[in-house]
Parts: sequence; C-alpha cells; structure tokens
Amino acid sequence: MEKIKQDKMEITIKELIVLIFTNSKTIAKMTFAAVIITAILLFFVIPPIYETETKFFINISEDVVTEVGLYHYPSNHIHDYSENLLSEEVVNETIKTLNLDFKYDEFVKSLVIINDTDSSVMKVRFRSEDYEKNSIILDKHVSNFFKYINSNLRKDAIGKFINEKNVKVVSETDNIKTSTLKLNETKLLLENTPRVITLQKSLISDLEYATIYANSKSMNLGELFDDMMVEEVVNSNYVTLETQINDLKKSISNSEIEVERLSNEIEYMKTELNRMVKEDIFTANENNFLKTIEISNQVISHATVFKNKVFPNRGLILGVTSVLYLLAATFIVLIGHYWKKSM
Repeated sequence: MEKIKQDKMEITIKELIVLIFTNSKTIAKMTFAAVIITAILLFFVIPPIYETETKFFINISEDVVTEVGLYHYPSNHIHDYSENLLSEEVVNETIKTLNLDFKYDEFVKSLVIINDTDSSVMKVRFRSEDYEKNSIILDKHVSNFFKYINSNLRKDAIGKFINEKNVKVVSETDNIKTSTLKLNETKLLLENTPRVITLQKSLISDLEYATIYANSKSMNLGELFDDMMVEEVVNSNYVTLETQINDLKKSISNSEIEVERLSNEIEYMKTELNRMVKEDIFTANENNFLKTIEISNQVISHATVFKNKVFPNRGLILGVTSVLYLLAATFIVLIGHYWKKSM
C-alpha cells in the first residue's frame, strides 16, 4: 500500500515537471511581458527620486550677555531645536520664497533629519525629482530655520527680561512704600526729640573748677556743696534720627530713579517685542540690542548638486520582480492545466 502511494507521488511530481517543461515557452513569455511592463514603468513612467545632504556644526553657549541682561538658552543641544525644521512657518516660507510646487505635507515627507551622535552636529537631507534644485531648496530651508529659531529665542529673551524687570520694579516700589512709612515715623520721633539737652551737676564734682570759683567769690569749698553747674549738650538721639531720615530719603530717591529706569527699559522692550511679532522674521533686520542672542552655525558640507538617486532601485526591483513573475506565471499555468483537467 505504501509503495502504491509512493508511486503515485512520483508520478505527480513527474507530471508537474513535464507540465512546466511543456509550457515553458508560455511561462517565459508571461514572465518576459511582465518584466518588460515593469521596466517601462521604472524607466519611463515612475520618476526617479534624488537626495541631497548638508551637514553643519552648531555652536550654542549656555549664557549670552546682552545690553539688558544675561540670557540663558533653553538648551545647548541642537537636536532640541531640530523640530523647527518641520515647523509650518519655516516650511511655508521656503515654499513661498522658491515658488515650489509643494504642499506642506509633501515637503515634510521629502525632508530627512539625521540626529548625529555629536550633539553639536546636524545632518539634513532633501529628496525630490529635481536633483539640481535640491541643493537650492536645502540651503534656503536651513537658512530659514536659523532665522526662525534665532527670532524665537530673541522673543523669548525679551519676555524673560520684561518679567525680570517687572519683579525688580515691584521690589523697588515696595521699598519706596516701606521707606516712606518709616520716614514719616522717624520724622514724628524727631519732632518730639529735643536737639539740645541741659545737664546739671554739683559744682563740687569738678574740684578744679570749684576751687577757682570759690577763690573768685572769697568762699571756702564747703560752702559750694549746694551749688549746681548747668551744661547744654547736643542730644545724640536727635543726631541719630536726623541721620536715619537722610538715609531713608536717599534710599527712596534711589528707588524712584531705579523704578523710572526699569520702566523705561520695559516700555522699550515691549515696543521691540510688538515690532518683532508684527514683522516678517525671515526678511527683518537684526535687533541691535539682542543681536548677540544667536545660534551660529558653520557648514561642514554644503548641499551640492549631484545625482544621488535613492528611488527607485531599478536593478533590485527588476531582479526581485522577475523571480516573482516567474513563480506567478508557473502557478497560473498549473492552475489553468488542472482547471481544464477537472472540467
């Protein structure tokens, strides 16, 4: 029984081999036709996609000194800013400036950001059908990216400086109120404090003076025990209060000057902030007093024009699809044969 089953299996395999061999021309024609169609699509219908890369070094310090204060960068790691490359403002500005036939989503899909292990190095790639325009697009987009993040950093700096100075204004205003209250209290104390104090002491307590006085009056010292000597001296408490009043007045005056200075700076910065919000950040001139707040970059490798094709890989696609087409054609022939046989 087992031998009969084995003979049937051998016969079946032989039939398959004979069937494939008999229909080899049909299988070859089907495979060849499919490959030709695929080749036409790859070489003449599907446009090739080219890739261009730029690489740049970023220098971000922790703190930067400006004319209005010390600014601390939110981060000194460039990859924390890389998401701005995909922001609508930057992408749309690049599309508008170069008059590109891209929508936002299409542009973002064409952009490739590579996070290098070095926190100060960034690589950006752009893919499109026009390899000559890739380098122009990439250079412009990176330029817009730096304008965008530097503008945002300056706006952030102005906001922080305004908040810091508002805190100082409140502190100085509180000092004026406290000092004014204390000044009024001190003035009241001064009004009730005598400037000169009259001191009385027994004449005999100053023996030298008492002897001179007794001789001038032809008296003996024993007769001077009941006589008193009067002396006027400046009240030290009065002097202390006067000093306190002068110090409080000076403190109030300094605080008032500081409040006025801070208020003028705040108004100036608010005006600058409003101007920066309204202006086009990609064409605006640098803000003078905040020009030191800038993430500078040094290009390591410029985006250059070269045919670095990333899609389609014609050789790989034709090789893989040829095998698949051959298997598919063989399967179709076998199915057709057994379909006719079963009818």
